[in-house]
Amino acid sequence: MSIAIYGDSFADSGSNVQAWPKLLEKNLNTKIDNFAVSASSAVYSYSIFLKNYKNYEKNIFVLTHSNRFSFFDNFDHLWTTRISNINETIEHNTQRYNYNLSNVDKKIYKNKMFEVSHYPNNQKIYIQSIIDSLQFNDPNILLLYAFDDFTDSNLKNIQSLDYHYHFEDKNKAKYSGVEDNKLRPCHMSLKQNKEFANYLVKHIKGNLNINDIISKDNVNKYFTVTKDLSQTGILL
Repeated sequence: MSIAIYGDSFADSGSNVQAWPKLLEKNLNTKIDNFAVSASSAVYSYSIFLKNYKNYEKNIFVLTHSNRFSFFDNFDHLWTTRISNINETIEHNTQRYNYNLSNVDKKIYKNKMFEVSHYPNNQKIYIQSIIDSLQFNDPNILLLYAFDDFTDSNLKNIQSLDYHYHFEDKNKAKYSGVEDNKLRPCHMSLKQNKEFANYLVKHIKGNLNINDIISKDNVNKYFTVTKDLSQTGILL
């Protein structure tokens, strides 16, 4: 079976062989092409999907948060916003896409953040059209949500387990913040990556629905909490 993965940091395995995309590849004994890029937008992932989805029997699309935006020139991706601040956006695009934001780009960023703060649902409506297109183009696509802006069944629920266990006050740790990618690839502990990959195999074989077990109400029944803080990969 030929498989492709699209998405953000919840799917970007890098070179970590203990990340769930690498484990899925091993468990299915098949080659997986992973197009996911950390901190990318849904529009970026969608553009990659459109170029490649017909070449694969199974497409797995991890939909990132709707508040990320990408900008294109002649259909070629140029840069993507980081919602936190302009300095992080500049650094991210320099490192990821080898693109230095111009003064015009910086103005566009500020205007976009102004729009988001005043009309937060605009982008969600836009992203919904992408969701519809994904499912129209590939009725068999496995659509996973990274965050909770569309559904209670999302990958952030897995990430949250260790944070909830170790920090009663979530402000004591950077929630979705800096993490050790060696111990926490795709924002999951090594054990959780292994569990998630195993569940995906069962989903692909038709033995369960992965979106049911990552729901807010069920996730703690299926995934292990890392009780040793030093092994969570959470950096304070």
